[in-house]
Amino acid sequence: MSIILQPSHLPTITLLLMHRNLILTVILGILFSSSLSGQIPFTFGRVNQAEMDLEYYREKYPGESAVIIGDFGNCKISPDRWMNFVLAKERVFRIMILNEQGLKFGNYSIPLYAPGGRGERIRSFRAHVYNRDDNRNITRKRVNLRDGFTVDKSERIKETTFTLPDVVPGSVIEIRYTLESYYIFNL
Repeated sequence: MSIILQPSHLPTITLLLMHRNLILTVILGILFSSSLSGQIPFTFGRVNQAEMDLEYYREKYPGESAVIIGDFGNCKISPDRWMNFVLAKERVFRIMILNEQGLKFGNYSIPLYAPGGRGERIRSFRAHVYNRDDNRNITRKRVNLRDGFTVDKSERIKETTFTLPDVVPGSVIEIRYTLESYYIFNL
């Protein structure tokens, strides 16, 4: 089956092509105009004793190596100083480590699309590892952007990895970062 374009279709096609930027902007604006619809059920940087209850999570999720307490994202498209569109993706999540198999979550990697000069970059990064000491007090270790290391995975992909300290069964890990990209197609 083939499609034959009639001369009467050309004005419509031309109009669509001429206004594709406007249409794309309107569609993206509708998609990304709303922020997080719900409230994040935890406060980043604060953990209470109930959230550190390892036995509760082990009973509720038997056989699991870790439990995601929350994982939320937000995207924002805005112009930079040269009027190019920049996508800012923010992600916030919290994980409870339940057993030895969950220790793999103590290494967190962020892939970055980086072809040539202007690639994606991590604008901000902060992570915490919470543990209980012998007196059941909550201790916190902090990890910042400068604590990560970047490796080239391929010609176009880089990966920044963070090794979180003191991750043991019973640890709560929380990570918040913002990724900035000129590649809007890479949502």
